[in-house]
Amino acid sequence: MQIEKVGYLPLLSGLMNDLGLCRKIDELVTVDRQCRTTAGEAVQLHVLDMLSGRNALMNVDKWAEEQDLDQLLRPGFTSAFR
Repeated sequence: MQIEKVGYLPLLSGLMNDLGLCRKIDELVTVDRQCRTTAGEAVQLHVLDMLSGRNALMNVDKWAEEQDLDQLLRPGFTSAFR
């Protein structure tokens, strides 16, 4: 068994999912089918980044690589930054 510190981001992500944040944004914003990330997922990731206490929009790619994106956004999600 391995114990990991997950912090509060999974809770915030769950609340955003319960509120339907991604779904509502995706209904309003058209995204090219070639994109692996929806607009709603990108917004949710940026909101989580801002709420993590970092300077948002700076080095988001490095921050995203350190997060459990399967848990925060959706199973099978991989960062487009990689």
